[in-house]
Amino acid sequence: MNWSYKNKQNGSKVPRSSLYVEGLADTQKRFRRLPKDIKAAADDEVRAVARFVANETQAAASTRAEQKVAKTIKAQKNSVSLGGGGRKQAAGNMALGTEFGGRGRSTTQQFRSHRGTQGYFFWPAIRRNSTKIKEMWDEMLERILRDMNGG
Repeated sequence: MNWSYKNKQNGSKVPRSSLYVEGLADTQKRFRRLPKDIKAAADDEVRAVARFVANETQAAASTRAEQKVAKTIKAQKNSVSLGGGGRKQAAGNMALGTEFGGRGRSTTQQFRSHRGTQGYFFWPAIRRNSTKIKEMWDEMLERILRDMNGG
């Protein structure tokens, strides 16, 4: 977790989750230079991976609070977003508390016990499906490379 982001309203530190993938920036640059037809096919496949991740994380939600947050999980063009419903800051707090827990402050008693970075449903579902997600990416990249090299 990167704790450098500060809440603008009260200055408290808010977790910002990030994942570093070695070589991703270079790969993204190369994708931007692909012919339009190959790029369109790749976009469709990336969306399919994002839909799979969104569906699996939504299915992992078991409590009412998790299910409410899960309804806000959306497959984007090249990612998966997680909100919380309602006002923007309250939605983010709801999503974070539901996923990682709370109980350390009087304002987080509605959540289950804090689990550090393990999570309750979103990240465990991603970890549980990481092999399948990697396979989907590998297959997609192989198809793109075949298409780029004439089939």
